[in-house]
Amino acid sequence: MMQPRTLSCSIAAFLLGAVVAQPGLITSAIAFNARVSDVAVDELGNAYVTGFMHEAATFGTTVLPLEPGAPYDGFVAKLSPDGAWLWARRFGSANGMDMGLAIAVRPSGGIVVAAGVAQGTQLTYHDQALTNPLEDALLLLRLNTNGELVEHALAPGGLPERMVMTVGHDGTCYVGGVFQGPQLDFGGTVAMGPHSGFLAALGPSGTWSWSHGFQSPYFAEVTDLVIDQGGDVVALGDFTGPSMIMGDHLFNGYPIMDDTVFWTLFVLKCDHQGNVLWRKQSGVDEGMTSRGSHLARLPNGNYRVSGFYHQMITLDGLTLGAPGSSFLAELSPEGVWLGLDLISPQDNVSCGWAEDPVTTLGNGDHVRIVSPIPLPVLIDDWSFQPGAGPSAGIMHYDGTGQLIAAEAIPSEGISVVHGLSSGPTRTLCFGQFRGETTFGPTTLFSPTEISFIAEIGTAATGVGDVLEEGRAIRLFPVPASTVCTLELPGHTGSSPLWIIQANGAVLHATVLVGERMELDIADLPAGVHLVKVGATVARLVKE
Repeated sequence: MMQPRTLSCSIAAFLLGAVVAQPGLITSAIAFNARVSDVAVDELGNAYVTGFMHEAATFGTTVLPLEPGAPYDGFVAKLSPDGAWLWARRFGSANGMDMGLAIAVRPSGGIVVAAGVAQGTQLTYHDQALTNPLEDALLLLRLNTNGELVEHALAPGGLPERMVMTVGHDGTCYVGGVFQGPQLDFGGTVAMGPHSGFLAALGPSGTWSWSHGFQSPYFAEVTDLVIDQGGDVVALGDFTGPSMIMGDHLFNGYPIMDDTVFWTLFVLKCDHQGNVLWRKQSGVDEGMTSRGSHLARLPNGNYRVSGFYHQMITLDGLTLGAPGSSFLAELSPEGVWLGLDLISPQDNVSCGWAEDPVTTLGNGDHVRIVSPIPLPVLIDDWSFQPGAGPSAGIMHYDGTGQLIAAEAIPSEGISVVHGLSSGPTRTLCFGQFRGETTFGPTTLFSPTEISFIAEIGTAATGVGDVLEEGRAIRLFPVPASTVCTLELPGHTGSSPLWIIQANGAVLHATVLVGERMELDIADLPAGVHLVKVGATVARLVKE
């Protein structure tokens, strides 16, 4: 066995008030007093954040007040690539419990926010009056890149608890999740509750196109969505109980026995009109639980499904046995299971991390969130050293399941990672912490539990792995000050090359001939910029 590699994850030392930098996966972090539900990253590296607040929240120089009498208000904010808040907006009602739950970037520009609004009056977005549902409802907000409202849509009758969202090539917004209440009314099609999953499509014209409800005697949920290369939508989810019904489709589960709940995973693919093209589910038997946490489209066009299981999981003829752990499965666009394995060949299931989610990056690598751990542990020959309190962490695997980097987020109080968001040029993680907590070179402190957003360095982003053409730009050194070398393996002929500022301004235009060139960046402004060659992009950091 290899000797354990101890991570640089002890509490950062202070010297005359300065934080001593330590190398690692996490390169920077910011904190703020609002709860993050979701983050989306655009091709320029801007991050769009949504969630909810229970008190006045501060985003840079912007303070969003809480509506008097409201337990929660929703928010949406924009964060630049260099970590500056560009704008923040509040939405909600006078006395309702309103929360932003999911966010997605539109291919044509702007964003869409999915929210739950609860029985409030005088529903507004940034002081702009919205249609008042006067009952629990799902709310979609379409915004431009400056945070200005373009349009909104409602589905009344129930309150979403969790949501996921993606936007198709034609601008259709697909939203899924789970809601409580009698129903969600999508303008003619209805998803029935009380704790049911749903999948709905809002067309480019701003009206609901179709919806599906996922009904189980106990619980059902859509946990992730992805757009197929042909523009169809693929949904991942799970349910409990002996069965789940979606329209004319029956999924078989396992009954609850002696108060023990068994979960069943499902995947399905729908075309633009909502027609089910195919559906798959995990096998069922006593003691078997399998849940789906993340769905991604791989560069080869297949889908990667990640999740966790207990005792055993079967996907058609593929099987993993006891005791259970996080898994990765590969599924073809035609709905054929191609592979099933543990997240890594050396996975140590005794650490209690079996239920931690996994996110797939654009280059096929995957990043695993590590639950807060109170004691040092060893996994895949890496030593995690938490702080005095339970501490979360990040693990980065390549496409073969080899662990190539890992880092804890040591805390004197507690640190928890709720999710990751990966864009063309950067990967972010978000969660909450309390007490003195170290995020790579940055140490933050809060006496109460607040939110953070941290950037994961190029080791976990593939340095701009937007693989529409099956290639990735490589830039070095990172950061660079005067000259930067660009490589695009496999590139032949000549292609336009742009260096673009975070605000969209073109700083430099030239032509890439062959696979390699030297870029003179001495006169560029310092900061984070985008290098674009065709459909392939990478992030350039100028000192």
